[in-house]
Amino acid sequence: MKVLIICYCYPPDPGPRAYRWSAIAQCWAEMGHEVHVISGWKLGALEEELLGGVHVHRVGGAFSENLRLWIERRRGGGVSKKDAPQREEALGGERFSGWARIAKIIHDATWKKVYWPDSTCLWFFAARKMALRLLGEIGFNAVISTSTPYTGHLVGRAVKAIRNDIHWMVDIGDPFWSCKPAVNNSRLHGERNRRSEQKVLELCDSATVTVTSCRRAYEKAFSGIEGKIEVVPPLFSGECAATPRLSSEKKKLVFTGSLYRDIRNPDYLLRLLGAVFERLPQVEAHFFGRVNDCAECFAEYETLLGKNLFLHGQVARDVALKANFEADILINIGNDTNYQLPSKLVDYAASGLPIVNIVSVADDSSLDFLSNYPAAMTFRDTPQGPTADEEERLADFISSPPRITAKTTDMFMKPYRLSTIEQQYRALLGEK
Repeated sequence: MKVLIICYCYPPDPGPRAYRWSAIAQCWAEMGHEVHVISGWKLGALEEELLGGVHVHRVGGAFSENLRLWIERRRGGGVSKKDAPQREEALGGERFSGWARIAKIIHDATWKKVYWPDSTCLWFFAARKMALRLLGEIGFNAVISTSTPYTGHLVGRAVKAIRNDIHWMVDIGDPFWSCKPAVNNSRLHGERNRRSEQKVLELCDSATVTVTSCRRAYEKAFSGIEGKIEVVPPLFSGECAATPRLSSEKKKLVFTGSLYRDIRNPDYLLRLLGAVFERLPQVEAHFFGRVNDCAECFAEYETLLGKNLFLHGQVARDVALKANFEADILINIGNDTNYQLPSKLVDYAASGLPIVNIVSVADDSSLDFLSNYPAAMTFRDTPQGPTADEEERLADFISSPPRITAKTTDMFMKPYRLSTIEQQYRALLGEK
């Protein structure tokens, strides 16, 4: 099989799509398939590279992405000490230089208001050019476009327009037409977003999402696509935890992922933890990932920072996984939609640790995922905040957490293994 994968984020870039598709691409290369990847070029990366047997072509780059990198390089302040982030970074504060602050304000007031379909839109032209060049040189059997970002699917559509005989698979991370937070000015582009995604789904030969609820949402929102979308679950390609943890007086809770006020708000969790800290002062809660617009939520607990609350900012995937495996209990905060399953939940389950699950919608996709997981406790986020009973339940769960055997963990993780996932994709492409 000769396959072209269009994936803007690819190692050394971080992110769920980069992790997922680099693992699959390298697996296919090891099996003897010829795999090419077109990704976005970033400062310091090679334009052409053979990485794990995969031919990686990095092109273009995106104005918004490069501006963000430039701004971050000019952020004031030093590097945080291990396990003790600086207060500004802990609260999501970004101490920009004057020029960087001005550049960000101008960008947000102009370019960000009009670009389409997303911040990587200018990458389309370089990616399309490279894709068409490779099409002229290599007899590909299939092309796979991935999102997010959605721009990758427009490149895939351009390939399909030239080679209608090629199998085009659309791999969807987040629904474009209803993505939260919005990836563009939805007031200006809302209807265009829907029309574009409808056309992509009509023209592609197959499409994939990670949960059944997402497939149902697509089939309800778009016409003429019944039977075209398949569910391929989140991927975990590491090793499951099998070694017991050393006992300690400290109880370490860990959350990994990004927080957003509108879709993954930590306020209920923090109120719940605040009550637990009073009962169990030896409990620590560590957050790994961007706080974004939730800084004010943590500001209310300023006296607990560095004592019970620790915010580490965005970290590399291997650092986040290490934090998971060194925790006593893991925390998940569900989205406010029912058709997105945080990929980190699979990482959580691989650890074999107890999971505290916070949901804000009754049919959160995490409920189905964790229904057969033997060590999960779910709480429903409400505007009134946690009740005394919920506070007591969490304190008891932390004090006496359930245990899972390595065998149980291994059985639970089987559907999410690389060997299972890559076979599902190959079957959809018609490869035995």
